[in-house]
Amino acid sequence: MSTIFIVKETRKGEQRVALVPDDVRKVKSLGHQVIIESDAGLAAGFSDNAYKKAGGEIRKPDEQLTDLFHNVDLVLRVKRAQRAREILENKTLSPTTLMIGFLDPLDQTTPHISEWENCGVSGLSLDQLQLSDNDPINILAVMSELTGSIALDHMIKICQRPSPQKLVVLGTGAVGKSAIRAGVKKNLSVLAIGRQETHRNEIENLGAKYSVMPENKSEQLTWIQKHLKDADLVLCSARQRKMPAPILINKETLSIMQKGTVVADLARTEGGNVEGSMNDKTLILGNDVIVTNNTGYPKQAPYQASIAYSNGMVHLLKKLTKDQFQLDKILSEGKCC
Repeated sequence: MSTIFIVKETRKGEQRVALVPDDVRKVKSLGHQVIIESDAGLAAGFSDNAYKKAGGEIRKPDEQLTDLFHNVDLVLRVKRAQRAREILENKTLSPTTLMIGFLDPLDQTTPHISEWENCGVSGLSLDQLQLSDNDPINILAVMSELTGSIALDHMIKICQRPSPQKLVVLGTGAVGKSAIRAGVKKNLSVLAIGRQETHRNEIENLGAKYSVMPENKSEQLTWIQKHLKDADLVLCSARQRKMPAPILINKETLSIMQKGTVVADLARTEGGNVEGSMNDKTLILGNDVIVTNNTGYPKQAPYQASIAYSNGMVHLLKKLTKDQFQLDKILSEGKCC
């Protein structure tokens, strides 16, 4: 039996929770003890009392987080903690603790990975797992489905182009496909740009046109420019496994795009697809192009997103509990420290 701890999220604007009360019952049925930080689910609509009724134990921290993680084996979270809180956590986490969530293993702006290594903590980052989109453990795909549609609504809202008509989607993963579906439903002209010809049928069946980028990287930026000159909305979600995201829109491209066009860089936490974009900022760049990033679109629907996230976490915990081979495979793929 493991002791599992559900933290209260502390990143700005983050209202989701990693496990909802109904799923606490399921996790306990696997033989685990579940402890929830006080008010962890409140912002998403789940009270401490609901967790107690589900069989969870509530633990309230003091200012220094003394004993918050006492005898804890697994820490479940959505995002890394706000930096000041993270520093405190690293002083109190027990060695051999496994932390699971979106842990920013490619973010080099803070030394969190080396800090976890130094205190004996392992991290399993959900965005590093190689899983099919329909795998119930693929929490990234589930969150991405929400991200694509919410991001497109935001882009249309802030667009300065009269009656935006053309949406270009760079990257045809889960986020991109969600945006494509949402764009088609809104009767936009949708062009998807990807790297593989094998994706053509799937994307065209969604109602979008599909173009494949040149394999030669030196040709890609110029090729992309031609497709963005008349775009009203551009959603970027191109990622590379265990590598920084590729720059697909540079300053030169931004300078030739139409004024008032909105570009959403959803790969920003992996380095970004747009030169000059910044986390959680909306900027005016190039030819008065609106470049925006929101590192947590799903957190704008915290109740729905928490239920979906929690469901994926239950499936993951079942694997961790029952199948040593799958556990080793999951850990080797997603381990970040």
